[in-house]
Amino acid sequence: FYYSFASGFAGTSFFEDWVRASYNIILSAPIIAVGVFDRDVMPEDALNNPELYETGRLGLDLNSKKIAETLLSALMHSGAICLMILYALPHFIGSGTGDYFTF
Repeated sequence: FYYSFASGFAGTSFFEDWVRASYNIILSAPIIAVGVFDRDVMPEDALNNPELYETGRLGLDLNSKKIAETLLSALMHSGAICLMILYALPHFIGSGTGDYFTF
């Protein structure tokens, strides 16, 4: 999202096609591993340990406050990463006239 502002909405791609194609394959491995190795709690264990389901019953993990905190954290992290990249590559920010990134 931030790259489009830095590139002057030029429509250029920040990543190569093979990076975008491998992104889903690499990041799907942990999700598939959880799906393969996850097992349900036995009914006896669930009755003996009601604290296992306490966060779900009390709504501690999925509520408006947690969602807002997560979104704010994501915005702050993405902004920090964008600023680090732009400061690491000062020649990327076009300030002269006639260069590729000038509007």
